[in-house]
Amino acid sequence: MSGDTRIAGDHTVNSWLDLRMEILTKPSDQSLWKSAYEMFYERISRRFLGPMEKILAGDNREGEVFAVCAIQCILIEFLEAFYLGEVYSLPKTPEEVENRVKRHGISEVTLENLCQPNEYKSSASLFESFLTTHKPFKQFFDKRTAGEFYKTVRCGLLHEAATK
Repeated sequence: MSGDTRIAGDHTVNSWLDLRMEILTKPSDQSLWKSAYEMFYERISRRFLGPMEKILAGDNREGEVFAVCAIQCILIEFLEAFYLGEVYSLPKTPEEVENRVKRHGISEVTLENLCQPNEYKSSASLFESFLTTHKPFKQFFDKRTAGEFYKTVRCGLLHEAATK
């Protein structure tokens, strides 16, 4: 992904990577954390909350709920990955590593030590974790029902545009 790609309003991949590096080197600087929070909130608002509100603003109700439910499923996975500190990422190319090292003026070893250590390859465990450990969902879901919801609703909506 290009460093100029927008990820939240006017914020780009590079602006996030720069802010992240600052936070890692100055973790007690509250102004940096405030900037990170604002970027995070803008990302959620623009990608999830705003679109859902726009979809539901009409009075037709001829399928809008399916679209909103699909967005909610994506949001659940996003929030749980963030909460657990996990990222889904493909292996980094040598060029990506080299560009980050050059931009931040640090060694590859330092960069690797500062990188996110937790990666996930399947969203099923994130989805189930969210539904079984967070209020109010955990009072309605156990591992079996969360897994069933994941397969029949989430996967149905996102892979086949229909529930099972």
